Amino acid sequence: MSRIDAQLATQVADVVRPAQTSRDQYLQTAAAIQRSAAATADDGVLGTDAPSSPPVAAAPSAVEVRRAAAYVKQVIEAASGNKLTFDVDDTGKTLLVKVVGDKGEVIRQIPSKEVLDLHRRIDSIIGALIDHRA
Repeated sequence: MSRIDAQLATQVADVVRPAQTSRDQYLQTAAAIQRSAAATADDGVLGTDAPSSPPVAAAPSAVEVRRAAAYVKQVIEAASGNKLTFDVDDTGKTLLVKVVGDKGEVIRQIPSKEVLDLHRRIDSIIGALIDHRA
């Protein structure tokens, strides 16, 4: 079992590593541009409006997320023999990840049904307490 876990961890890392490498390269480039701008500003060429911090890495695109999800699904299914499904709940606000066994039974759901029920109850309480009319 530990061999499967190690292989799974390696495969998941292979999915995450390219995105992290890309993000690191972006941040390194942004830092180099900032250092260059700061050096130029010290020479008196630029004004004081040089950026003070490197920009934050952009969020992955929907295509990248779908590609990563498909790959993770393929890896999990190959390693465990169970199926992995990605769904959206009834409200359309929450992504559900389900691990489904061979016979169609849900082995694990993230977030759990209890958490989803709690979220719905909190939303209804907030709706009762706050009037949205202006």
